[in-house]
Amino acid sequence: MELFEFNDTFCCSLWEESKHNTSKRPNLLGILFNDSLIINCTFIAKDNGKKQYIFAKPGIVNSGVYIEDNKLKCTLFTANPTTNNFSDDMHIEEFNFEYEKEYKLIYQILNVEGITMFVVSVNGEKRIVNCKYKTCDYTHVPLWIGVMNPFLNEVNERYYFNGIISEFIVSNNDGVITNLDFTNVNRFKVWDKSGNGNFAYVQEFMNKQIQIKLNKKIAGNSLETSDITNIKQTLI
Repeated sequence: MELFEFNDTFCCSLWEESKHNTSKRPNLLGILFNDSLIINCTFIAKDNGKKQYIFAKPGIVNSGVYIEDNKLKCTLFTANPTTNNFSDDMHIEEFNFEYEKEYKLIYQILNVEGITMFVVSVNGEKRIVNCKYKTCDYTHVPLWIGVMNPFLNEVNERYYFNGIISEFIVSNNDGVITNLDFTNVNRFKVWDKSGNGNFAYVQEFMNKQIQIKLNKKIAGNSLETSDITNIKQTLI
């Protein structure tokens, strides 16, 4: 199966739990980043002349991974519980980066007996950072994939990813939470092949131009209508 390509404004999110009660392991997605976590991500990016986020937990400060100035930047922000000053303990690990090249990324947060460590591996190059505080509280904030935050007023500051993601697996201490399959994308969601039912939801399901592209990719025909009222009938 062909991998769906991120471009234009395509992005998706992992929310508190899958909609329509499909989660077999609910209430895990909303607390991502608040405890131990591993994200395995394999991707190839195309140069669009802009900063690009592969994934992000947005907030006052953003934790996640992005591409900027030929660098791959892996970030984790932790907060001083006394001052709530998020910049007291910020971590940005930079790696040299090339477009059109496959990268295997491991992004890991380890919380053990009150000690937080930030562990990042990029194509086998591993960094371990000891943090002073725990990760910022991102409770009930979506984990965005392919964007920093699609709801910002300034479109140019949303920083969409351009390229393909062939692997995106999120795990915690108990095992895999979701394993997204970007060869299995419909107008609402990206399939979770872990069997846990934790699908990622496509943000642009009400965007006509994105839906035309999705329909061509999925069904082989374009959506030709002056509005989006026919989407339910014309898209699979």
